[in-house]
Amino acid sequence: MTPGARLSPEEARFVEQEVNRHTAALVEKFAYSRATPLFQGDSFPELPFPVLRGDAPNWSRATVVTVGGTTGSSALTLHTQLAGKDIQKVHVIFGPFMPQELDAFPTDVALLDGTGGEDGLNVSRELHDLLGITGTSGYLVGDDRTVLFAQVNKGDFRALGSAVESFLQRGPEAVTPSTQQLLPIGEPLPLAEVPTELQADLSEALSKPVTLVFLSDRTWCDTCKDWLDHADAFIASWRERGYGVVLVEGGGERFSLERLANGVLKLSAPHLPGSPTESRVLSSWGMTGIPATYVLKDGALQGQVSWLELDINGTAYKDLHFRALDEVVQRLSARVASR
Repeated sequence: MTPGARLSPEEARFVEQEVNRHTAALVEKFAYSRATPLFQGDSFPELPFPVLRGDAPNWSRATVVTVGGTTGSSALTLHTQLAGKDIQKVHVIFGPFMPQELDAFPTDVALLDGTGGEDGLNVSRELHDLLGITGTSGYLVGDDRTVLFAQVNKGDFRALGSAVESFLQRGPEAVTPSTQQLLPIGEPLPLAEVPTELQADLSEALSKPVTLVFLSDRTWCDTCKDWLDHADAFIASWRERGYGVVLVEGGGERFSLERLANGVLKLSAPHLPGSPTESRVLSSWGMTGIPATYVLKDGALQGQVSWLELDINGTAYKDLHFRALDEVVQRLSARVASR
């Protein structure tokens, strides 16, 4: 936590309650991350959520469906670009919102209320069960309800927008499927994109009974520049317990593998040629957002813990991610020990 002004007993109790509540939400979201999300070729369900504004969707029409927040969201940007175009548009809101924020969306977008979870901190259980998602997602759905294009748990909808334009101009056959790769739960992290000479040492670190894999990229992610500064005590404890701790960081001029002063094994993974943000390694691991941490058991993916920073009266609390991660791995290691 970032120190702030001295708190009264009442303020301290409130802060503790909020930190615990948001940490519990991150732990719950880890459980959500273990689901297999709806993807291309799947049949899109009729969403049963209340309509906040607009007409109830007709699911026998071709539709653009986004799931996410309201103001400042990539979904708002996409729907603004598509305003007036001949395709049904639906946005499902899954987080807390103010009623006036709905007015930012074009009037031809049907807005559905998908809020829920722990006081709205997470995707609702019903939405998760229907779509298998943990965060912002988008879909192009044909008139037979087949998903033609999907971006799962990923907030950049530029590729979805391009897919919709191709659909409108030339029909469903013109839609090129998303190149997003989804890594199934229970599978190891593929190392084909890592240079051969680094694979043995990296594989050994990833194959411990419990391994934590931090995913980061300081070249474009501002949060990534200091997020691990708040993990030192946790990292020391995890290493004492025999957990593997690995940092994979996108960017850099070349691949390298080094042991940091805190004992973390760091893999530097350059971006793809011509891309300022995308690392082939992280893409092949199904990364959808950073910073985040993958949790492995015996080298196999068990799920991921997302980043969350809490601000209370101007004081930043940046250790919630690591608190949640510690609870997740304690539960996991207890199951490993009981085998």
